[in-house]
Amino acid sequence: MGAAESTPLDRQYDHVAGHAPPEQLKALGQLFDAWKHENLLTIQSIVQSCPGFPEETAAIVLAGAHRFSMCGHTDRRSGLGQKEFVMMGISLSSDNLDDRGAFYVHLPETPTLSSLRQLVETLCATFFKTPASAVRTALIAYLVQALPRPASEIIEAADIATWLRACAAATLLFEYALAPLLGPSMHAPSTLSNSIIAAEQIHCLQSWLPLSYRPTPRRAWTLEYSSALHGASFSAFRGTLLKCGATIIIVRDRDGHVFGSFTSEAWALRATFAGTEPCFLFSLAPAIAHYRPTNFNKNFQYFSSGLTKYPTGLGLGGQLGFHGIWIDGAFGTGHCRGRPTCSTFGNPQLSMKEEFEIDLIEIWELSPRPDDGKGGKKKSVLDSNVEDQELLDMAGRALHSRDIRKADAAAAAAAAWVALRDAVTTQLLQHLQTFNTIST
Repeated sequence: MGAAESTPLDRQYDHVAGHAPPEQLKALGQLFDAWKHENLLTIQSIVQSCPGFPEETAAIVLAGAHRFSMCGHTDRRSGLGQKEFVMMGISLSSDNLDDRGAFYVHLPETPTLSSLRQLVETLCATFFKTPASAVRTALIAYLVQALPRPASEIIEAADIATWLRACAAATLLFEYALAPLLGPSMHAPSTLSNSIIAAEQIHCLQSWLPLSYRPTPRRAWTLEYSSALHGASFSAFRGTLLKCGATIIIVRDRDGHVFGSFTSEAWALRATFAGTEPCFLFSLAPAIAHYRPTNFNKNFQYFSSGLTKYPTGLGLGGQLGFHGIWIDGAFGTGHCRGRPTCSTFGNPQLSMKEEFEIDLIEIWELSPRPDDGKGGKKKSVLDSNVEDQELLDMAGRALHSRDIRKADAAAAAAAAWVALRDAVTTQLLQHLQTFNTIST
């Protein structure tokens, strides 16, 4: 007897699975076996196996998986076969946004611009465990604004991939909402305790950050200062900020606008601008947006206190007296200047009024400062009296002891590189030994 004629499902499976590593196919097959009930993966079994996974989302995913596998099924309560499940798993876990786009485009029953918007609204409603609000509306508007605008109403897989590349918040929304299908849910905190911002706003903040600064189960953001909890004091604000590493500063003015900054470089008192990339300014209410450096200048961070010739306060972007965000040393007021946009970050006015009054302000630490006592290097005496050092530099009086410290730092960096190389080599050997044990 001749071989049975292959079906569209077989051909689609061969095409998708042919590019997947054997260990991934094995793992997905085992996962399917663990979840199947009488050889069917049903909505009920998904919901029962993934606590907190909404039934409505499960229905959308299963129906999309049927359409993706070219089976022609439309019954959202029907089961999902192993080949369909494996293809879905490969697409969902792929690092290639084109692969994910090829699957996501099948989630709406009809791949149109309006149905994709409806899908975004549904995922937001089921993923964020909070009632509908102005914040939710702002998030949906931010996501939809980045949607592709095809010549026709029909959306293609390539349009989805373009959208995901342009809007990291959309990529994270799909990942967080669908990740429980393939294992433990990604770390996506629904709220920041005691914070003035909501889960939807946190989601956007996470999506804008480099991966190394996003929260994980082992690396959570910490609230270091809140004017509501610690009092409205510039002294307390300054003292806290000088102990932090990478930070997010969030401001809410008395008109309800919420905005702020992310800076990867630790703050220090000085008479000049400092800072480095990555950094950005953002708005969280009433609209959601973020603004990265324009490369027009490097005036990222200004922080000064007690210098008679220089204003006391904290500034981000622009130039002295005309900042993208300014927190005055009198603590209670600030400004957002630089019309029509800030030269450093390209942002418009973030507060409702150019001169604003602070309602609340927070400092969130994303990574510790190297010299804060959390396992890092103790602060050198060379780093004390920073303002005096700045004045010496301006007068052309260099500190020669800095050259000594640079040499020490270079030697320490070389030693750290050797240690890192050895550690990576050891981990790689252990991984290969484990893989060989599993294979045999």
